Amino acid sequence: MNDYALLIIVSAIACCSLIAVLLICLHFRRVRRGYNMNIVKQLHEKDRVSAELERTRLEKEVMEKVLKINLSETLESSVAANKPVTTEVECEQHVLRIDITYLT
Repeated sequence: MNDYALLIIVSAIACCSLIAVLLICLHFRRVRRGYNMNIVKQLHEKDRVSAELERTRLEKEVMEKVLKINLSETLESSVAANKPVTTEVECEQHVLRIDITYLT
């Protein structure tokens, strides 16, 4: 009878140890999954920011081109009329209207 009780106690300790190891493995698996999800979130945020920066860079280039065109047109019209453009109203008469739309 004493042998059976010892066998049951050893079996119970072995089962508890296996359960503890299983729970530790599951915990570290969950931690690793959370770590990987944080990396994925950071990569998505980086992609979003880089796309926004690229869009801003394109806007800047377009605005520079528009300003150069408007400035050259204003200068050409003032040279053609042989009078300098001095007022803001005269400059606004030569400004082109451009609508920028985004497809998202």
